[in-house]
Amino acid sequence: MVRQDIEALVVSSLANIAYLTGSIVRHSGPQGLVISIRKEEPTFIVRRADFAAAIYQTYLERDNLIVSPETGWPPLTLMVTTR
Repeated sequence: MVRQDIEALVVSSLANIAYLTGSIVRHSGPQGLVISIRKEEPTFIVRRADFAAAIYQTYLERDNLIVSPETGWPPLTLMVTTR
């Protein structure tokens, strides 16, 4: 990512999220994994309904899990830019 001058990558594919986090939850709504060159671990953004499962089914620290508003995907942009 550094060679290509990319600072962050947003992953939304269930298969890729499962591979990168260990999460096997079949999410019923929008979710995303943000990989940044500035952080050691990715940030996983999930719906409130999926949050408890994400805590137990990923290797991520609790601080790297964020609850997304239930109103859809546009809030992801706001969360990524304000974090």
